[in-house]
Amino acid sequence: MPPPEAGSATTVPPWLAVTSRTTARPRPELADGLVIDPDIRPPGGESVRDLYLRVATFCDQLAASVANAGPAGHGDVLVIAHGGTVRVPDAYIHGVPVDQMTWRPVGNATVVRIPEFATQLRGGNR
Repeated sequence: MPPPEAGSATTVPPWLAVTSRTTARPRPELADGLVIDPDIRPPGGESVRDLYLRVATFCDQLAASVANAGPAGHGDVLVIAHGGTVRVPDAYIHGVPVDQMTWRPVGNATVVRIPEFATQLRGGNR
């Protein structure tokens, strides 16, 4: 879209005026902030269980990589992701299985800090 001419009224393109709440698909797998059916898969998408398994594998690989790096590799790890991917590692690291997860709101630019990430136990709740 070309920039507006000087002095002209500007308008917001229609796609910028849409929020995720107005475009969100129905989520039958969620109710009252809980995952009630982690196996529902939207057409062409992944279920919450699929997401959980994918993110759990990533967390395990990342933790092993950090742990294997020795003292030089210890420090902060930054993962930038959408809300679902923020919820899952938080549950997984804290031992919450997918069918007991909450699905709380996650605002833009949310930071989830997981102290001692590389030393957390993995793999028990898949």
